[in-house]
Amino acid sequence: MTGGLKASFLLGLIVLGMGSQTDAASTLVFATTERRPYIGESLPNQGYVHQLVVEAYQRVGLDVEIRFYPQARALAMARNGGVDGLLPIHASSALGSDFILSAPFPGDRVGLLKKKDRSLGLDSGAVLSTEDLLETLKPFRIGVVRGALTGRQFDQTAGLNKELISSDALNLEKLYRGRIDLAVIDKFTAADLMVSQFPQMIGQLEFVHSSLAEADFHIAFSMAAGDASKAHAAFNVGLQRLVEAGRLDQILAYHGLVNDHHAASGRTKVRIAAVDNPHVRTLKRLSHRFEQMNPDIELEWMVLDEPILRLRTQADLAIGDGQFDVMAIGPYEAKNWADRGWLTPLVAFPEGYDLEDIITPVRKALSYRNRLYALPLYAESSMTYYRKDLFDQAGIQMPAAPSYDQIRQFAAQLHDPDAGVYGICLRGRAGWGGNMALVTTMVNSFGGRWFDENWNPTLDTSAWHGALGLYRELLLNHGPPDPHLLDYNRILTLFSEGHCAIWIDATSFAEPLSDPSRSAVASNLGWARAPVARTAIGAQWLWVWGLAIPAFSNEKEHAMRFITWATSPAYSETLIEVEGRQSVPPGTRHSTYSHAYLEQIPFAGAVYRAITAANPEHPTLKVVPYQGIQYVDIPEFASIGMRVGEKVEQVLKGQLGIEQALRQSQALVGEQMKASGYLTIKPLRR
Repeated sequence: MTGGLKASFLLGLIVLGMGSQTDAASTLVFATTERRPYIGESLPNQGYVHQLVVEAYQRVGLDVEIRFYPQARALAMARNGGVDGLLPIHASSALGSDFILSAPFPGDRVGLLKKKDRSLGLDSGAVLSTEDLLETLKPFRIGVVRGALTGRQFDQTAGLNKELISSDALNLEKLYRGRIDLAVIDKFTAADLMVSQFPQMIGQLEFVHSSLAEADFHIAFSMAAGDASKAHAAFNVGLQRLVEAGRLDQILAYHGLVNDHHAASGRTKVRIAAVDNPHVRTLKRLSHRFEQMNPDIELEWMVLDEPILRLRTQADLAIGDGQFDVMAIGPYEAKNWADRGWLTPLVAFPEGYDLEDIITPVRKALSYRNRLYALPLYAESSMTYYRKDLFDQAGIQMPAAPSYDQIRQFAAQLHDPDAGVYGICLRGRAGWGGNMALVTTMVNSFGGRWFDENWNPTLDTSAWHGALGLYRELLLNHGPPDPHLLDYNRILTLFSEGHCAIWIDATSFAEPLSDPSRSAVASNLGWARAPVARTAIGAQWLWVWGLAIPAFSNEKEHAMRFITWATSPAYSETLIEVEGRQSVPPGTRHSTYSHAYLEQIPFAGAVYRAITAANPEHPTLKVVPYQGIQYVDIPEFASIGMRVGEKVEQVLKGQLGIEQALRQSQALVGEQMKASGYLTIKPLRR
C-alpha cells in the first residue's frame, strides 16, 4: 500500500471510529488561554494557532471548538477530561502520563533580551556557539519564566544565575526596571507585549541572541476524555495535509509570523508589509511589471489585515528585527517612528518623479521636521455611502451633509434582515485604526476628545457616552449579526453584494463600490459627507497610506527603487492603461485631478473636498494638546487605542455595559499616561 493510500485508509478508520460517538461528542472541544500573538480572543481568526487547529480538523472532516480559560483552569479541565485537550502546549515531563502530544507545529523562538543602554559585553551581531554564549552569560541575572523551554544546554549549564518569574509580562517589567540583566523570552511575544501593554518600552530593548531555543507547539490530548488516540491521529493527518498544500505557511504569513528573511538565488529579495485593501491588491497584482524592469529584484509580499500589519510592523521595529524592507504606514507612524530613528529619510528621487506634484497636505502628513519619510500610495477621508434604490423605495432622501440623528432614522427605516439588507454597516472589530477610527470621529462630533489640555484622559464624559451609545444602537439594532467581527474588507463585501443600506467609512472605497465588475450596487451607489452630531470639527478623518523604508533594512537602495515606482506618475499611467482611470490612487497628486479625471469619475470631486476639508491640526471642538483626527499623535496611542477598542468590542458582544467600558478605559488610559510621564501624581489635599 502506498503512503497516500495508507494515510487515506488510516483517516477512514479514524473518522468511522469518531462517527460512532454521540452527536454531542462529534465536536472536539479544547481549552486554551490567551497566548498573544499566537492565540487570543481579540486576534483576527482568534490567532494563528486557533486557525491552524480548526483548519487541520476541517481537512479530515471534523469540527472543533476552542474555549478560552485562565491557565490553571484550562489545565485542570484537560487533566480531568472536561475537555478533549489543551493547546498550545510545549513538550514537558510535567504533563506526565495524563496526555498524548500531537505532532509539532511552529511555536516559540526563544531569545535573550536586554536594555539597549546597558553594555553587557554582548554584541547583538556577534556569532557565538551555544557553549560560548552560555559561558558569557554566567555573570548576569537572567529572568526565566517558570516552565519555559530554553534548550537542554541552557537548562543543564551550571553557574547560570537564573531568576524564575511567573509571566512574560513580569519578566519584561523586571528587565525594564533593571532588576535583571537579561530576559529569556519568545521574540514575537516580547514585541507584542511591548506594543499592546508597554509602549514606553518600545525601542528601549534589543535581542542579543534571538534563537537561544526553538520550542514547538503541540496539542496535549487528555487521556481522560474519550478516545484521545483517534483525536490525536486525526489532527496529525490534518496537519500533514496543511503542510503538503502549503497552507501552514499561508496561515503563518496571514498573521505575520514569519521568521526567516533570506535572499533568493541570484536576486535581491525585498520584503513588503502592506495593508490588505483594494489599492494595495492592485499594486501587488501589477508589481510584476516592476520586477520585469528590475530583474535583479524579487518582491516578497506580506499583505496583512490592518490590525495585524500595525502590530507586526511596530513589533518588528520595537526590537530592531529587520524583517521588512518596505512598510505601509500613515501619518501617525511617520511622525512617531521618524522621531525614534526607525525610518529612513527619503532624499534622492529618480528623474521624472516630480515630488512637487504631491499635494502639499499629503506630503506634510508624511514628513517630520521638514524631511519626508514615506511616499503616498493614496490618501483618504471618510464619507457616507448609501443605496439610492433603497432610499427611493422608502421615499426618503439622503442630505448632502447628514446628521447622526438622520442616520439613526434612516438605518431603522431601511433595516430588513429578512430580505438580506441591514440598515447600516460600521467597523466593529477592535483596533485603533479599526473600530476606534470611526468611534473617535463620532466622539469628536459629539464635542468630545481623548485628552484635555493637560493630558488628562476624558473618556468617562457625556460626549463619549453619547457617541458610544449611538454606535452600539446602530450596530446592535440595525446592523449585521456579530458586529464585533466587522472590518472594512468584510463590510466592503457586504455592501458590494447589496446587504448594507448605509456605510460610513473611507473615501477610498468609492472606487471599488463604483466598479460594476466588483460591485452589484454600482449603479445605485450614492455618497454624502460623514455625519455630524454637535459639530463638524473632527467628524471626518484624514489618512494617507504611504510606503516607507525602515532604518533596519539592509536593502534600502532596492526598496527605494520600488517605492518611487509604486507612487510615481508612471505607475498611475499604467493603472489607467490596465485598470481604467477610476483606479488611480486618489488624493495624492495634483495631476490626478485633471479635468478628464473630474469629468469621468463621478465621486472624484466629493473625495477631493473631503480630503482637503479635514484638518488634523484642529481635530476637536475644544483645545487639545495633540494632532490627528481619528488618532492621537503620541507613541502610546497604538496601545491605548487598541485596548480601548477591545473594550468597545466587548460592548458589542454584550460583555460590558457602556458605563463600565468607559470607566475601565478611563482608568487604563490614565495609568498608561502616568507610566509614560505625561501625568504626575498630585498630592492629596490635607
